[in-house]
Amino acid sequence: MNHFDEVLRNYQKAVLIGAYDRPPDGLFGKFDNVRRFWEDAVLRKSLRDFLKPFLHYKRSQFSRLRIIDLGCGPGAGYDLLTSPHRGGPIVFDEAMISVYKGVDISPDMIAKAQERYQGNPKCCFVIADLNDGLPLDDHEPPYDLYFSSYGSLSHLPDESLRRLLGEICAHMGERAVFVADVLGRFSYEWQCYWDEPEDGQRMRTYSMSYLYPPELREQMTERFPIRFWGGEELDRFITETVEHCGVKIVRKELRDRSILVGRHMDTGEFNPYAQPIRSVVNSLFEPNRRTDLTQLLFDYRPHPLHPDLNNFFERFQLAWNAVVAAALDELHCSHYTAWLGVESALEPLPEPVHQAIHMVRTSIRHSHLFCFDDPIANFVEPQLAYALRQLEQSLQQGLGCGHSLLAFYEFRKP
Repeated sequence: MNHFDEVLRNYQKAVLIGAYDRPPDGLFGKFDNVRRFWEDAVLRKSLRDFLKPFLHYKRSQFSRLRIIDLGCGPGAGYDLLTSPHRGGPIVFDEAMISVYKGVDISPDMIAKAQERYQGNPKCCFVIADLNDGLPLDDHEPPYDLYFSSYGSLSHLPDESLRRLLGEICAHMGERAVFVADVLGRFSYEWQCYWDEPEDGQRMRTYSMSYLYPPELREQMTERFPIRFWGGEELDRFITETVEHCGVKIVRKELRDRSILVGRHMDTGEFNPYAQPIRSVVNSLFEPNRRTDLTQLLFDYRPHPLHPDLNNFFERFQLAWNAVVAAALDELHCSHYTAWLGVESALEPLPEPVHQAIHMVRTSIRHSHLFCFDDPIANFVEPQLAYALRQLEQSLQQGLGCGHSLLAFYEFRKP
C-alpha cells in the first residue's frame, strides 16, 4: 500500500463521519470559528488584494476567469472565492467566473462536490491524481487561475509538484495566477520538524486527528506523509521550476497564516509544549460564551538550533501577549501588562501592536453603549479575536511559521 492509499482512506473516513458537514456551533470541527472567521478571511483578503491588477487586466480584455482548483475536496474553493457567507470580503463576484473545474484524488470528495453544485453549469469535477500531472482533456483551453487551498499541494512530493508546475507553464495562456497553500515547515505545532531530515526524506508524518474528539483520536486517526515548506525554500523551488520552463514571474507574495491558531496547537500531537490556543480563539468568536483570556497567553519554548526563528517567535509572543494583557487589565483592573513586562520589552510599541491594543481598549470602554445580552461575550471577545488576527497578518513574514504558508504568483510568458 502506498501513501496515497493512506491519504484516500483518511479522507473517506472523514467524509463518512460528517467531518465536512457544517457543525451546530463553531467550537470544534473542520469548519470551526477559526476556520471561518480567521483562516478563510485571511486567504480571501490576501488573494483579493493580489488579484486586483490581474482582474483589471481580464476586464480590460472583456474576459472572465477560467479556474482550476487543484485538490478541490468537496468543492469548497468555489464558495471560498465567491460566497458572501464566508469570513472576510468575497474575492470576486460569481459573475466573474466562466468555468470552475475541481480536481481531487478522492471519489468521496468529488461525489460530495458534484452533489453540492449539481445545479451550477459553471462547475465540473474530475477524479484525478495530481501526481500524474495536470488533468486536462484534449484541446482544453488555458486557465487564468490555477488555485489550491488548505494544504492540498502538500500531499505532493517534490518531483510531482515540479511536474505539475511545468505542465501549468506549458498549458497557461499569456498570463496566469498560481496559488499554493501548503503546510508551513516552521509552525510551532511541529517544532520537531524544523531541522533538516536526517534521512533526506522531505515527506514527514502527519495526521488529521483534530477532526475527532480526544477520546476517539487514537482509534480513528490515519497517519500519512506530507510535505512541509519553508517560505524561502518554496519560493526558490517555484522560481527555479518556472524560469526553467521559460516563464517569467512578474509578481509574488508569501504569507504565513495561523501562527498560533493552527489545528495541532490543540492536539499537541507533534509538540508537547503546544498550547490549545485555537480552542480559546474559537470561544472568543462563539456567541454568548465567555472565555478565560489568560488561556491566550503564549509561552514560547526556543529551539536550540534556530536562532532566527526563535527571534521571530519571541517578538511575536511579546506582541501577542501585550494585546491579551491589555484586554485583561482593561476588563479586570489587573496588572498583567506590568507583570509580563511586555510593553517595556517592546518599547516603543510597534504600530501594529499599538493599533491592536487601542482597538481592544476602545471596544471594552464603549461596550456598555451596545445592546447585547452579554457585551463581553458578544462584542468585546470577538473584537479581541479580530485584533489578534490583524496583528498576525501585520507581523507575519512569509517564513513558513504558520500552520499554512500562502504563496501567490503571477506568471507571464515572454
